[in-house]
Amino acid sequence: MLERTHLDLYFLYTTQVLGIDEISLKKRHKQFVLVISDISRKCILAVLPDGEKQTLENWIESLSDQQKKAIRFVSIGMWAPYYQAARNKLPRAKVVVDRFHVMNQLNQRLTQLRTRYQRQCDPETREILKGSRWIIVRNRSELSEKQSNQLNQILERFPELRTLYLLKEEFRTIFEKIKCRKKAARFPKRPATI
Repeated sequence: MLERTHLDLYFLYTTQVLGIDEISLKKRHKQFVLVISDISRKCILAVLPDGEKQTLENWIESLSDQQKKAIRFVSIGMWAPYYQAARNKLPRAKVVVDRFHVMNQLNQRLTQLRTRYQRQCDPETREILKGSRWIIVRNRSELSEKQSNQLNQILERFPELRTLYLLKEEFRTIFEKIKCRKKAARFPKRPATI
């Protein structure tokens, strides 16, 4: 059983939204720790020595039944072992992937698709795509007029890229503008047009 401080115990009794996120202690050294937080209170509950599934499961097992029952939601990164640990050890809680990890995946896919097009296209089209990585992954509202025009040219020429870009922007809009579940459920199921 992991040791608890009085501060840990205070927060854990009423934690309803648990955050699980792995962070690197040193860049490029693959030294990771697992940060457990109370998202509602915006505070850290524990820092586990590594990001292993078993370490997380042990931490969850160390909670009382009352503490486990209080947890309604678990927010995780996109790593299957965290999902499995949360589902197995906190069966009443709903497990969700946090926004950062979803946006990161969407931006990576946009970059991969843009790169594939850039390798396969003619010199004129390659020039349009040149230097467009940050234009495609940035929020549209943060683009200059010149960047916005370049983005429009790209999206007109590449329908797949356009679809993925619109999905990314729709996802971002849901997280930034929609604050209640009822409104989110009514959000359009198809990407909006530019």
